[in-house]
Amino acid sequence: MLQQKNSITVKISLEAILQSYKDGTNLYPEGEKEFKENYEELKKLFGHAIQIKITQTSNGYKSEVYTAGKWEAVSAEDLNDMVQVFARADVELKAGGYFKDAIGHWAESYIQFLYQTAIINGTTATTFNPNGQVTRGELAAIIFRASGLNVNEDYEGPASYTDLNGFWGAKEVAILEEYGLIDIFNGEKFEPKKPVTREEMAYITARYLEGMEVNVAQVSKNNSFTDKNQMRQETVEAIGLLQHLGILNGTNGKFNPKGNLTRAEVSKILTLTLMLVSEEE
Repeated sequence: MLQQKNSITVKISLEAILQSYKDGTNLYPEGEKEFKENYEELKKLFGHAIQIKITQTSNGYKSEVYTAGKWEAVSAEDLNDMVQVFARADVELKAGGYFKDAIGHWAESYIQFLYQTAIINGTTATTFNPNGQVTRGELAAIIFRASGLNVNEDYEGPASYTDLNGFWGAKEVAILEEYGLIDIFNGEKFEPKKPVTREEMAYITARYLEGMEVNVAQVSKNNSFTDKNQMRQETVEAIGLLQHLGILNGTNGKFNPKGNLTRAEVSKILTLTLMLVSEEE
C-alpha cells in the first residue's frame, strides 16, 4: 500500500506578506489596505506567522488556524480565502505559477496549492488553461506525483497496455497499474491522449484514497445521483463515496459520468483529496 498521511501545516510569516506588498510582488493588491491597517492586530492574534493545519477526519477534513496559543477551527470558506491570499503573495513559495488565466478563477486557490506542491504544472510559464480538458496521460502524471511514487525505485517493468511505446509517461502508467490505481482503464490500450471522464476520475480518486489507507469505512457509498444507471457498474460506489466526502458533486441531481473534466475541476478534486491524506510538515 502507499504511505498514509494525516495532516499538512502551511506557515507563512506576516513580515513576508508585508514585504510582498512593498516590493509589488503580491498579486492580491485589493487586500493591501486591509492587511496593513490590521497588521499589528494580526501579530497579536497569530504571532509572527500565520499557521494553518488541515487534518484528515473519518468523513472529510477539518481546518484549523493557530491563534492565541491554540488551534482554532476555521470554515472551508475561510480556508479557501486564506489559501488564495497566500498563493498570491510571492513569498516563501515555489517560483512562478502565477498564471494569468487563473487569477480570479473560482479554482485559483486549488491550482496554486497543487502548483506549490509540484503536483501540477501550467500549460506555459504564465498560463494554466483552467477550462482545458485533462487527458488520461496527464491524469496519470498528476496522480503519480500526488502518490509520492518514484520512477527509479518503483518501476518493475512495462505496463500491459500495448500503445505506450514512445509515450513520455509509460513508466508512470506501469507503476500506477501495478498498484491497481488505474484498473478502470481495463482494455488493451491506455489511450494516453484521450480525455478523462468524470466517472474515471472518481474511480481513480477512490482507489488513491484506498491506496493511501485513508479510513473511510464509516463513510456512506450510497450514490444518490439520478443518472446512476448511466455509470459503469464499478464506478457507482466510488462516486457515492466521493459524493459523501464532499469531493465531487453534480448539477441538478445528475453526475454526468461520461462528461469530461476540466483542469480546474481536477485541481479542486485532487486538492480536497490531498487534504484527507496529507501529513504535517
